[in-house]
Amino acid sequence: LLLFIFLMLSTSFCLRPFREIFPGIADGVFSRGADGLALLTSATGLGAIIGCLFVANMKSTKGVVRLMYTFLIIDVILQIFLVFCWSFTLALTCVALMGFAVTTAGISGQVLLQSCVHDEMRGRVISLWGIIMRGGVPTGAFFLGSLVSLLGYEAGLLIISAIFICVLLIAIPRSGPVIERMEAPPPPELI
Repeated sequence: LLLFIFLMLSTSFCLRPFREIFPGIADGVFSRGADGLALLTSATGLGAIIGCLFVANMKSTKGVVRLMYTFLIIDVILQIFLVFCWSFTLALTCVALMGFAVTTAGISGQVLLQSCVHDEMRGRVISLWGIIMRGGVPTGAFFLGSLVSLLGYEAGLLIISAIFICVLLIAIPRSGPVIERMEAPPPPELI
């Protein structure tokens, strides 16, 4: 459970703050100003809504951990790809897919967490989840913003993506117990 929570904290820190640098991308990279910012934000929101609908239609938690890992991998690849987007249309497509992937992974994680803990513990665990998912974004945004200010937007996104890839390299080889624990009903003893 701790590895899972660490993975989701890292997701919140490394993958979700990309939206915070949209003003710089819209105006500084593509010279689109406020309209470009609105389009980037809308594209991300559209992807996120589709991700929500995708998760809402899942019938069980079987296979959801693997699905979550898959979307985290896709999201970090898209984040790296965003650095190399040469057209605004391509960037819009990329951020829409990023919104879909990170939302699908995040909501899948919440569903797994809610389904694998006892009713008596669910409120406490979800409170911790809320802190992680909400607190990681501003912390990651501060870190990413600092990197962007010092090194530029491309280097900032590449560094924060590399950090997340390191987290995945730690988490994926240890995912067997996570899959077994997170996709099963709560054990008889309290967590």
